Order: sequence, then C-alpha cells, then structure tokens
Amino acid sequence: MTIERYKPEMAQEWDGMVEQSLCGTILLYRRYMDYHSDRFTDASLMARDERDGRLSGVLPANRVGSTLYSHQGLTFGGWVTPLRHVAPQRMLDLWQAAVDFLKEDGVEEIIYKPRPWIYSPYPAEDDLYGLYRMGGQLRSMQIAQTIPLDQPLLLNNDAKKHLKAAAKAGITVGEAKDFDLDIKTFWEMLDACLAERHEARPVHTVEEMTRLHTLFPKEIQLFMAWSKDGEPLAGTVVYRNLQVAHSQYIATTSEGRRVYALWPLLREVMEKHCQGMRYFDLGTSCEEAGRVLNAGLSAQKYSLGGRGVAYAAYGAELREGKLREGKLREGKLREGIKS
Repeated sequence: MTIERYKPEMAQEWDGMVEQSLCGTILLYRRYMDYHSDRFTDASLMARDERDGRLSGVLPANRVGSTLYSHQGLTFGGWVTPLRHVAPQRMLDLWQAAVDFLKEDGVEEIIYKPRPWIYSPYPAEDDLYGLYRMGGQLRSMQIAQTIPLDQPLLLNNDAKKHLKAAAKAGITVGEAKDFDLDIKTFWEMLDACLAERHEARPVHTVEEMTRLHTLFPKEIQLFMAWSKDGEPLAGTVVYRNLQVAHSQYIATTSEGRRVYALWPLLREVMEKHCQGMRYFDLGTSCEEAGRVLNAGLSAQKYSLGGRGVAYAAYGAELREGKLREGKLREGKLREGIKS
C-alpha cells in the first residue's frame, strides 16, 4: 500500500472511488468538498495498491499545524473504500501505510470522524477496528435523532395534536418550485431562526447552497410550508445520501411555530419524497462538540419519532514516531498484525 496527497488533477479519480464505494454520500465528492476549499488547508490522502496502482481508499482531510483532521468542513468523513477487496487485514495495512506517511510528514495527532452506521448500505466499520489497534480514543460524541422509514412512525401524543392543529390552520406543504428564488426566502427565515433561538449562523451562505444545488440538483432539495394566504411558515433543506435523507437545515417563523407548521412539512417529506430511502436523519441536537445537549430540540425530534444515532470523533496521538501507549512499535501496529 502506498499513500499520496490528493491533488486537484485527481478529482475525477477521487469521485470515481466515492461513486463505487461503501459510503458514497454527496459530502465526499470533490465538487462538494471544494466549495469551502478557501477555509481549510486540504491534506486529503489517497491510498493505492502498489502492485497495480489502483485506489484502495481515499480520506477527506485537512491539516492545522501538526494535527490531521478528517475533515473539519464535513459532518463526517473517514476512509472511503471500495465495495470489495478491503478485508479487515487490508484496512489495517491501509492504516499502517497512512501512519507511516503522516509520521514522515510531521503529523503528531489524528482526529477521525467516521460516518454514522446509517450512511452505509453494508456494515463497514473496519476503519474503527484499525483505529482501535492504533490506540485511538473517543474525543467527542454527539447524538442525532433518526427515523427508520421502513418501521411504524413513533409519534407521541403531542406530535399527533400538532398535526391536527396544523391541518385546521390550512397549511400547505411541498417542494420548492424555484429553488434559486425560494432558497433566499428560506435563508432569511433560517438566519432569523438560528440567531433568535440558538445564537448561531448557518454553516453555508445562501450563495454556496445555491451553487451546491446546481452541482447536485437531484440530491439537494428544498421543501416549504405555507399558510393558506401563501405566507412561508417553515422549511427544510434535505440532502439525499444513498439510503438516508438528511435534514441539513430546518427553520420556522414565529407564526410557523404557533401553528405547528414543521410537523406536516416533515411528515410530507418522509411519506412522499423519500422513496427508496431507509432513514430520515433529523441531525444532531448538541452544542460544544456534544458536551451540551439542546434538550428542547432533541425532545422535539424525539416526538416526531426520531431515535438516537451517535456521531463520534476519535483521536490518536503520535509521539516520537509512536502512537500513544506504545501501540505503534518500530513502524508496526499493536502486536498481532502480520503483513
């Protein structure tokens, strides 16, 4: 196994790996990642089989000082590997080659954010086993609420009442007909909602979201709820990732909250716009890398039927060419690994 740095001229080869991988979400394509390339020092890795030069995996990453992150601009990342030909031993070889490469490049610490299990159609956590063998330790944990679309919807009594109230208010819901126009209306709602309720700002600008939709018109969608007079009340930007529909952004107006517009909106999306999806991911409900739980937000998602999925980050430190606690000895991982 050999490791090399990603270069822009490798974009097509990179995207080819993502397309035929175990976890080809839109977040991992270069044409998505590169929208914020000016904010990060890219340090993505490409692993090749030294026998034939074919890719064995790619790792979206950026670097800050002597720390390699996978990738700070993405909700999750981790090694992207083919559907076949990466047995557990092969993943250990891949990690070993990466550690050797990074050690030579002056990296002292790796922060690794694996994809949550719902984002892979097949079990694919061999990377976590390799990380354990390297001495990786849990650094942060966030909890997201996810709804399995092939199971009965676990609405609680409050959610049922809210749906009835919204129906009486005459709310209409549906996909935005003009994304470029409607996203501006939604973004005004989102900016106000985040500032008022969370003292936060959207990660993307409205211009960035418009550009991303142009690149991924089928995978990035906007759904809105309107009053009977046509006033926008709520909205959500949904990313379609293989078997997961992820609500990237959710926002409501004060009037939308009063008439419970969010409930029929999300139910409409799940029932009519998620064909072929297995999960509807409502996203995390944490702050400060999981140290603070937004109890109200998580309870709201729970009332809609969402149940917990962990978003974790792990870290491993390199010191004098060895991983913490001597788990990398003389260029080899913990005892028991054989090349």
